[in-house]
Amino acid sequence: MESDVTLPTDANGDFTVTLTPRGGDWVLFEADINSAANAPQPVTINFTAQLDPVKVTAALSAKTATYGAKVTATGTVTYEPGSTFVPFPNRKVEIYDTQNPYAPVTSATTNASGQFSVVLPAVNGDTTWTFDAGGAAGDPYLDPASVTAAMAVNLPVGVSFPGSWGSACRRPSSTSTGR
Repeated sequence: MESDVTLPTDANGDFTVTLTPRGGDWVLFEADINSAANAPQPVTINFTAQLDPVKVTAALSAKTATYGAKVTATGTVTYEPGSTFVPFPNRKVEIYDTQNPYAPVTSATTNASGQFSVVLPAVNGDTTWTFDAGGAAGDPYLDPASVTAAMAVNLPVGVSFPGSWGSACRRPSSTSTGR
């Protein structure tokens, strides 16, 4: 969308303009400034993008899981483009765990209501899941948002006794010889 706008200036010749992006990742702002004599004047343009706040929630189907058991994470992502938080549809949520804090182990995408659900990968010990949504590289209009959820993992333990220890630990027989 392209349009010409005439802006009033204050006593110092300053003007203010508010730009609202409409579904894109960038805004192009060009200005041709002419003085009363219609001669080109150098122009300095400073503009600051206001970031929309983002919230992410997450809950686990189990706070303690047996190793290999299926655990599902569900949550919502909302953002505030004006004065009210609204659902954030089609938003990617990246999920990290304690063992992989720098690379997502899985991800989910929100539905039209801003909700997501994902089966988490099995982990071999207690972990804290981190759910990231919001601002990211290439997404300059959103604040970053993150939430964590801790999960304990019960690991299987086997006990065996080598050699004669195995027979020494057997329960005595209940039969007697009558001596």
